Amino acid sequence: MFNERQFKIWITSMVVIFVVVGITWYSSYLHERFDGKKMYQRVKDNKKVYVYDTYYKTLNPAMYVSNSRDTSALIEFYSRSEKQDRGAVINFSIKYLSFSNPVYLMDDYALDDKSHVVEVIDIDTAAYNYPYKRGLVYKGTVHIDPPRDSLLIDYEKFVKSRDTVGFPSWRSH
Repeated sequence: MFNERQFKIWITSMVVIFVVVGITWYSSYLHERFDGKKMYQRVKDNKKVYVYDTYYKTLNPAMYVSNSRDTSALIEFYSRSEKQDRGAVINFSIKYLSFSNPVYLMDDYALDDKSHVVEVIDIDTAAYNYPYKRGLVYKGTVHIDPPRDSLLIDYEKFVKSRDTVGFPSWRSH
């Protein structure tokens, strides 16, 4: 099948591939691990807020975009939702942030400026590598206080009545 020279070339190639793949994987692991901790150190003293909306008289987790080119679609959707326009269309990748845990503002003065979006970061400080989600949320979904208990109870009843796997219970956090 292989002569001795071809076999040595094949073995050497496999070793090089495994070493390159291993180094790449390990460096991305270390980057993620230390990047999360570095990010936490950067924002731990920033203002904590809750993100959710109640535009349709029910509690909904806030959607966010991680790419700034999607902000106009996010603003358009939430601007129409504020007016309870049921024709509001989601023209961006759907990503949610939990309404039961606070998130950090990347800039403490972001709530004061005239922008329609605010950059937030949701860091899981209980996990070893501090994984996080960073994105832009519509300013109207940002709240200083957590959702009222009555909203949380109604939300949980709704989820149970739908018998869906949907969003996790707020009590599990």
